[in-house]
Amino acid sequence: MVSIIIINFVIKKLIAWLTSEEKHRTRTREGLSMMSALFTAQFVNTAFSILIANMYLPSLQAKLSPTMQRVLFGGVYSDTSPNW
Repeated sequence: MVSIIIINFVIKKLIAWLTSEEKHRTRTREGLSMMSALFTAQFVNTAFSILIANMYLPSLQAKLSPTMQRVLFGGVYSDTSPNW
């Protein structure tokens, strides 16, 4: 969970820099661009990181290297259930 927070912090700094380099005509457009990019990037990072870590998909896990098998697709949830 801490790694997600750290990555979100890095994403925030990176997107702020990239948005400033886009040369928007107004501060409003710059803010809108930054907020939409931040929302998308942080949502994908947070949602998919948790989903991939907790999903149990042995067919996909078998295709990964032994190091990655310990981390990805080795969760306890093979399907959507109330326990998710």
